[in-house]
Amino acid sequence: MSDFRTYSHELQTVFLECFRNNPCLWKIRSNDYRDKNMKFQAYNNLLEIIRKVERDATIDNVEKKINSLRAGYRKEHKKVRDSMRTGSGADQVYVPKLWYLLIA
Repeated sequence: MSDFRTYSHELQTVFLECFRNNPCLWKIRSNDYRDKNMKFQAYNNLLEIIRKVERDATIDNVEKKINSLRAGYRKEHKKVRDSMRTGSGADQVYVPKLWYLLIA
């Protein structure tokens, strides 16, 4: 993997793929969601990715990054839903600005 100097598009893509591949962090109806050891290992995998940019990062930084991505997703998704409810035409539906919404 290449050297990441900032939270680049490439780093965020790798981070999101790793997060998506660990449903114990986000799939609340899964039995794995309650497995603390599995969650700890998943957070450590994400931490390795973040440490390519921030050498002194902790699991708290990983949780903040996840919450930040979720908040951005919710905000943009709400804009899309609200634009659909207004009764305007299909050509006036809000198009998300976040690139990771387009790959979801």
